[in-house]
Amino acid sequence: MKSTTKDIRHATSFIESKLLEEGVVIQKYESMSTNSVYLKFDCGLSNSLRIGDHAGKQQLSYMFMVDVTHSGRRIVKQERFTQYTYAATKKQLKKILKHILDHRDRRIDQYGGYANYREQMKSHYIKSKDQKGFWSQAEFINKKREGIKND
Repeated sequence: MKSTTKDIRHATSFIESKLLEEGVVIQKYESMSTNSVYLKFDCGLSNSLRIGDHAGKQQLSYMFMVDVTHSGRRIVKQERFTQYTYAATKKQLKKILKHILDHRDRRIDQYGGYANYREQMKSHYIKSKDQKGFWSQAEFINKKREGIKND
């Protein structure tokens, strides 16, 4: 196994476990053609993360990125939002976790509290679940999805 593949798996596992502890609902998709892993937080309401070892597709935009070949934080202004890229070092992974959780807290406040946010999460999932691509291929990776997915 290539060392970048191990780095991607380690970063993914570390981020998933910490965010699950915080109650974040995570959907995960592992690319079939590359080593990239994609995580969507709270059915997309708190954006998404790409973890990889190469430049991603130009037409896809993720607010958060971990590039295992990158050495530090990089900020790129996109048309609709700012994109943040972090390295896969322990220090950088802790920083991205804080950034994701702070962003999520702001989003919950924007929706008027967690109950409204949770309802929007459910609505967003129901509206998007049959779309091609990420939505139809990703799996929920935790049990904190009660009321989101109709099992």
